[in-house]
Amino acid sequence: MNRRLLGLIGLVALAGLTGASGDGCEPAPTQGEPCGAGDACASGLTCLHYYGIAGPSGPEFMTCEYPCSGNADCPTDQVCTLIADGPGNVCQPGQAMGCDPAEEQSCGPELVCVANALGETGTCGDFQHGQTVGAGYSCGGSIGVSCADGLYCKGLLPGVVGGSGTCTAMTCGDWSEEYQSWVGAINHCTTAADCVSVSGTSCGCTRNVVVNQHEDIDGFKALVDARNDAGCGLVTTCDCPAADGYACTNGVCGWNYL
Repeated sequence: MNRRLLGLIGLVALAGLTGASGDGCEPAPTQGEPCGAGDACASGLTCLHYYGIAGPSGPEFMTCEYPCSGNADCPTDQVCTLIADGPGNVCQPGQAMGCDPAEEQSCGPELVCVANALGETGTCGDFQHGQTVGAGYSCGGSIGVSCADGLYCKGLLPGVVGGSGTCTAMTCGDWSEEYQSWVGAINHCTTAADCVSVSGTSCGCTRNVVVNQHEDIDGFKALVDARNDAGCGLVTTCDCPAADGYACTNGVCGWNYL
């Protein structure tokens, strides 16, 4: 084999090595860099799908991101953020802000104060199902959000499909308003057989409030207990006038006084 042929073989080999270095040994994409389906991102990152500003019908692309369920999943200089038109919750550059769950909407109207209890420092973040939030923010079973310990979900009435309330540090006036709202929501009837009295709602046996037994009686009792525990119990007449069971008068439950 002549020297020229050997030289060509050497150049081909060198070109092959150079190509391998450029195509297969480049650093893996890092946070925010484009990636393709099945590509390996840098450690801890996942190649996730975005739809663009127009939503699912807009331009599609994929980038390497940190998926997260809370700020604890993110690097210290980032916060867990909901990207609604793409991969959901991912880490984004920013500083987690502390908040006071006792202060009304302490993170403003666009974010929520996520906290476990009053007296603890919460964290401002995007709304997510299953959170426990501070005063002034929406709550209720329909949105999967509860209130920080020490607050009450005011305005969440029984039997309202899609209903929600507001996390509130209740005053006696708030308790009275909530109590009357509940009674008005559950004291309806068709016949007297629908009705039942609720103990603990007066200091006189036949002065207890009467409601529809097919409604959320346990929820109403929990409200009464919470109101009493707050020192905001009812002031009622403490006698027991004679009654022959219950009456349904104009569609409202009551006692059938003699």
